[in-house]
Amino acid sequence: MILATIAALYAFTGFESIANAAEEMYEPERTLPKAIPVAILGVGAVYVLAVAVAMLLGSDKVFESDATVRLAAAIDDGPLRTTVVLGALISMFGINVAASFGAPRVWTALSDTRILPARLSTQNRFGVPMIAFAITASLALAFPLALRFDSVNLIGLAVIARFIQFIIVPVALVALARDTAGSHATAKRNPLTDKVLPIAAVTVSVALAVSFDYRTIFATPQGGANYFSIALMVITFLVVPAIAYLHYYRTCDR
Repeated sequence: MILATIAALYAFTGFESIANAAEEMYEPERTLPKAIPVAILGVGAVYVLAVAVAMLLGSDKVFESDATVRLAAAIDDGPLRTTVVLGALISMFGINVAASFGAPRVWTALSDTRILPARLSTQNRFGVPMIAFAITASLALAFPLALRFDSVNLIGLAVIARFIQFIIVPVALVALARDTAGSHATAKRNPLTDKVLPIAAVTVSVALAVSFDYRTIFATPQGGANYFSIALMVITFLVVPAIAYLHYYRTCDR
């Protein structure tokens, strides 16, 4: 049940990156608060329908299959099965293309706000931040190599990264809601969105994070420690944030 819930969270990854391109949207302060819930409900409906179809076709076949696109394993018709596999391929291609454009924007945005070194947002003559793209490409290759390109482990890693976001962001939201003297003092307050939902989100995220079996990520199939994966996790989630924190406050003190 815990693993299924964690895997289901993978369906909703990406919504936290919508605001990265807000500067290119028309009236984002008005349209984004409406667009995000509508998109989440739409994606949720699609995934519920996909699960319903899988159960009707034969949940045992889907569960026992080792194929990357498990839903296709329950389809006996050849052309239809091929269509499902191609649809999944196109979907993953779209996700990767969107991530290849969105992830470097995070690096450059943090660089522009002095949280990370300004060199990360340096652009070439075509206007492309190559350093940010190089870092993104290196991480995109390193993590699959560390986890042996296992789709279940990669989904688990993606969800763990979201756990960190789902814990930190609600805590930050509560802190911002309590700020009555800063730049957010004029923002409208709502007890449901400022306290109840963030606290519930932190509680659920912590419970799921504690219940997750981390051996699939930090251990090899033989039972030994996966030092490559451990090193990547430590660098990505501890070392880099610590360096960014020190760099930001040293820059602010100048």
